[in-house]
Amino acid sequence: SDYELVWVCPSLKLELHTGLVPEFLGSHSEYYSDSWHFAQKDETGAGHHLSPEDHFVYLLVHFAKHYLNSTICAKDICDFHVWRKAHPHMDEAYMRQELKKLGLDKFYDSILALIGNWFEGQPATEATELMTESVFWGGVSQEHNDAAVKGMMKRYSKNGDSMLIQKL
Repeated sequence: SDYELVWVCPSLKLELHTGLVPEFLGSHSEYYSDSWHFAQKDETGAGHHLSPEDHFVYLLVHFAKHYLNSTICAKDICDFHVWRKAHPHMDEAYMRQELKKLGLDKFYDSILALIGNWFEGQPATEATELMTESVFWGGVSQEHNDAAVKGMMKRYSKNGDSMLIQKL
């Protein structure tokens, strides 16, 4: 695709992405069309980086893309947990504002519930159970995972439009 160049050999798959978000993600791609808007100079002035908040928002956008494609794993959830622990003073209001612009604020709530369930002893919900199943089947059986995600999308559809991300 125009978004990525992929090389595959028996023990390795390498993807070179030409942008932060593929165009087929619509508003998410538009949001990152001028990604330098989010860049901050590092302390030396020689490089740029995202703020912890903008980096976390991007991680969530990238994860949502993979979640819809059934290509996620437990490492992804662990990444969110570790990032939040490493950056405990992130501006939650700013992140929620940006995630709302992207239509991912409810999905973010589900990720927080999943982190709470996995790492903080919070009780499981229907959404965390569905997400956990999807995570653990993601790399094991693509056929099973595709069927599970299609079933969830059918279950959470409204007038034929997918409401999966909003529901989870």
